[in-house]
Amino acid sequence: MSRKQRTVLPGAAWAQIQAEYEAGVPAKHLSEHYQVSLATIYKRKNKHKWEREARVISDDMLSKAREETEQRLVEHMKKTEVDMKQIIDTHKGISQQIMDMATRLLASIDGIPDTEVSKKAHALKTLSDVITAQIRNERKTWSIDEKGADTSLEALLDELDEEEDKRAKVMKPVVVQ
Repeated sequence: MSRKQRTVLPGAAWAQIQAEYEAGVPAKHLSEHYQVSLATIYKRKNKHKWEREARVISDDMLSKAREETEQRLVEHMKKTEVDMKQIIDTHKGISQQIMDMATRLLASIDGIPDTEVSKKAHALKTLSDVITAQIRNERKTWSIDEKGADTSLEALLDELDEEEDKRAKVMKPVVVQ
C-alpha cells in the first residue's frame, strides 16, 4: 500500500501560517487553505511554541471571514438554483410528454367503436383522471391556487405516491388500440 504524498511548504508559507494561527485563525481553516494536515499544523505549533494572543479578533479578520462566508453562501445558492432549474426543466419535459400522450390517446379513443360504450367510457374516465391529476400537480407546483401551501418537491412526490397507490387498488389498466 503506497503512502499518501506529502505536501512540502516553503519556510515563508510556514511563517504565514504561524502568523495567521497566532492571530486567531482556526487551525482547521489553515489546514484546508494551505492543504496541510491538521496534525502537521499542531506538530509545528507545539515544536515551535506558537501562542495565540488573548485579544479580540481584529476588524480586518472579521471582515475577511464575513467576505469568505458570503462568497461560500453565494456559491451554494448558485448551485442550488442550477439544481432547481434542472429539476424544473425535467418536470416541464415530463409534464409535456404526459399531455402529448394524453392528446394522442384521446384521438385513439375516438377509434373505439360506439358498440363498445363501456370500454370507451372507461378509457375516457381513466384519461380524464390522468389529465386532472397532471393539471392539479402543475397548479400546485406553481402555487396557482393555494398561496402559502406546501409546494415542496417532497410533498408533491408524496401526493403522487398516494395517488398511485389509490389507483393501483381501484383501477385496472386499460389498453386502447
